[in-house]
Amino acid sequence: MTESWIVLLRAIGPASHKKMSMQQLREDCTSAGLVDVRTYIASGNLLCKSSLTKSKLHNLVENILSNYGLDNDIIIRKLSEMQSVLDASPLPQAAKERPNHLLTVFFNRKVNKKSANELVSRDHRERMVFLDRELCIDYVDGVARSKLTPALIDRVIGQPGTARNWNTVGKLVALMDD
Repeated sequence: MTESWIVLLRAIGPASHKKMSMQQLREDCTSAGLVDVRTYIASGNLLCKSSLTKSKLHNLVENILSNYGLDNDIIIRKLSEMQSVLDASPLPQAAKERPNHLLTVFFNRKVNKKSANELVSRDHRERMVFLDRELCIDYVDGVARSKLTPALIDRVIGQPGTARNWNTVGKLVALMDD
């Protein structure tokens, strides 16, 4: 059965991260047999359709990245899983008023409750809601000034994640629905 997939590559695009040609990524993924391959902005958002399992898709993308000397973390969601995050809308006021400051951090594995509680209990102004494998963060004062950094989140949670703002999450779902 063909599935719609959203592949999130960690640390691609922004000035402080590795760069990769999204056109080349699309071409390589298409050559490898993925269908309807698209990318959204130059920050590691890959959309495709495939009958591969999640594990095999992960390996395929990992091999493509390795051809460019990249070993970035890869987080994959089915379209239905990404839609569920939007439907949950755990911080609706932030989603409406400041979607560019509402970030969803995606993880490969379910977040441990103890780790989640430790992160929430820290002294910070951000509001957080954990879903199954996601953490939604309302950066009320903006991301740049926050002490709740990706490195801190990864360390406390015990696994790497990759963040997308609420606008991007919505756009990825909309693009797959086209």
